[in-house]
Formats: sequence, structure tokens, C-alpha cells
Amino acid sequence: MSGFDVRFSQAADGDFDDILHFIAKDSPANAVAFVDRLERRVRSLLAANPDAGRVVNRFRYFVFDGYVVVYEIDLASQQVTVVLLTEGHRNWRRVLEGRS
Repeated sequence: MSGFDVRFSQAADGDFDDILHFIAKDSPANAVAFVDRLERRVRSLLAANPDAGRVVNRFRYFVFDGYVVVYEIDLASQQVTVVLLTEGHRNWRRVLEGRS
């Protein structure tokens, strides 16, 4: 089994940009390194074990370095789509409702 295909929604791509710009205010080098590490971790975990996250309605989520990663699984196509990446202190469920 080669694992699940991991994709990022357009909104999630925008979340990466927001995270990058927020961290870059203090440290551009750390911003790039963190976003790269976050993306690698998300891809690695979800490709190998998409059921790892906790269930909330039709979504799953996990936390990495204080950021909440929310995603959907399509078993038929063996695909995971990340729909939201945000700081854990935000009301991410409300943000998610606004995107659904």
C-alpha cells in the first residue's frame, strides 16, 4: 500500500501563507523552516495514517506545535484533503464552519 494522497484546499494553502507571514514578522528564517516542517509533518502523518486525528463531525483534526490541522478523508479515492490550519488558541471550529 503506497498510502493516501494528501492535498491542501485553496483555503489551507492560504493558511500556510498566513502562518508564514505571521512568524516572519519576528524571524523570516524561522517562518520558512516552520512552515516547511509543518507541511512535511502533515503529509507524512496523513499519508501513512489518516485515521490518526480526532473526529469532529465529518472532519478529523490533530495538533502540531500549537497549530490545529483539520482534514477530510475520502476512502474511495484514498485521498486526504486538509481544509484548515490555524493556531490552536483560535476558535477553529467557528473558522471551519465559515468554510463549510
